Amino acid sequence: MIICLVLGAGLSPVRGQTPASSPIFTLQPNSYTVAGEHTAVFNVEATGSPTYQWTFNGTPIYGATDTILMIDGVSATDAGTYACVATNSAGTATSAAATLTVDTTSTPGYITNLSGRGFVGSGAANTLIGGFVISGNAPKQLLLRGIGPGLNSAFGLTGNVSDPLLTLFNASQTQIAQNDNWGGTAQLVTAEATLGAFPVPSNSLDAMLLISLPAVAAYTCQITGVGGATGIGLVEIYDADASPPAARLVNISVRAPVGTGENVLIGGFVVGGSTDESVLIRAVGPGLASSFGIAGTLAQPVLNVYDDKQSLMYTNTVWGGDATLDVAGKIVGAFNLDPSSQDSVVLVTLPPGAYTAEVSGVNGGTGIAMVEIYEVY
Repeated sequence: MIICLVLGAGLSPVRGQTPASSPIFTLQPNSYTVAGEHTAVFNVEATGSPTYQWTFNGTPIYGATDTILMIDGVSATDAGTYACVATNSAGTATSAAATLTVDTTSTPGYITNLSGRGFVGSGAANTLIGGFVISGNAPKQLLLRGIGPGLNSAFGLTGNVSDPLLTLFNASQTQIAQNDNWGGTAQLVTAEATLGAFPVPSNSLDAMLLISLPAVAAYTCQITGVGGATGIGLVEIYDADASPPAARLVNISVRAPVGTGENVLIGGFVVGGSTDESVLIRAVGPGLASSFGIAGTLAQPVLNVYDDKQSLMYTNTVWGGDATLDVAGKIVGAFNLDPSSQDSVVLVTLPPGAYTAEVSGVNGGTGIAMVEIYEVY
């Protein structure tokens, strides 16, 4: 099923737009290989305030007249070449052609691993929180880490929370596990090495849990400072199951105070498997206030998405209340955003690899915010 949406000025290409009479594409569609029944998303952007028309194998697609083309539940009949024609009063331009390949692989793309770095402050509102949802038909094995001192030993980062406390809650906010100092146990050392986590000293005050959790459930792991300690902290959620997993992480998020410089909010995630995967990424500040009554939220978050080489791929400031983005949010179970809110959203397809979604404030603004990554499947 083809779903079209307009981001208007919301989704911005990495390159700046150059004024021109006829349209010039500043964001070209990419080619993808997607597993059958998964989702493919093509993005374009052009100068000159044009109208858009997508084509499939050279034939216009009825109703596909927006900057994003989303094909939900792809099948063999969707495989082919996609392009977009941009037209304004001065002329017409055609985007590069993008090829969609539909794969029948047994190892389709999926979201795996989350790392969220932010400031651990004092008080419940300033806790660093990593949330995740498990979907599937089997329990899921996870390695959870709350890192403070390890950021210095591994990366030389200073100003970290000196003694992080990691607490795991279920959807009812009932505490189900907790760890203060990880103790350097052999089981955790083996899990770190197996999953590619950076090592921390065995006598560090960092916190870890290796745990099996029931699927079809939501969880949150919170990082606080022992004795009221504050500073930069890192919450990590590693998928410890074999690939392809019987249960998947379908929604991962991080909430923390957003500052400037090293104190921006950074959410890292990995696309696993052998095919490209589509994700909805949201940077929410005002939406936390309107939906949950949280005070002191970031007034206008900026969302930047980087690849593993730290190359900027997509950026968004103000999602614009797009109706189809709102529908996409409902499909994946995200809480509603007010159409007039200053929150930021992107919808993209990404190849297997590691990515970071960085949340900062416009003009150095600060406040509590959340970055969310949803599997669009």
